[in-house]
Amino acid sequence: MLIFRNDKGRIREGGNQEAKPGDFEYLTKDYGIKGAEEDVTDAEYHKLMAEQNAADEAETRARDPYAVKRARAYPSPLILADAEVKLASGDTDLLAEGKAQKAKYVLDCLAVKAAFPKR
Repeated sequence: MLIFRNDKGRIREGGNQEAKPGDFEYLTKDYGIKGAEEDVTDAEYHKLMAEQNAADEAETRARDPYAVKRARAYPSPLILADAEVKLASGDTDLLAEGKAQKAKYVLDCLAVKAAFPKR
């Protein structure tokens, strides 16, 4: 697979093995992509993307550690989804459990908002 790097070094997938750098000239205007830089395997591409994502997260943490702490303090949205499933199940036992679970989720979210008010 061909990958491209924009002027900031960010990676974008370019296409299949037969693609040539000139085939993607239109990407320059929209994404700042200069042309095909590397031909990599899928495994190499995923490794590069993981490195890029880790660098992005580190940059975000360095830029605004407060926002990262606030975002991480929230309970998982999966808890809310699970509560909604229980509420929609029609089972009386699950209904009570779902109500309690959703109420706790809301209280936990409100606690985060109180502990980490938006700036």
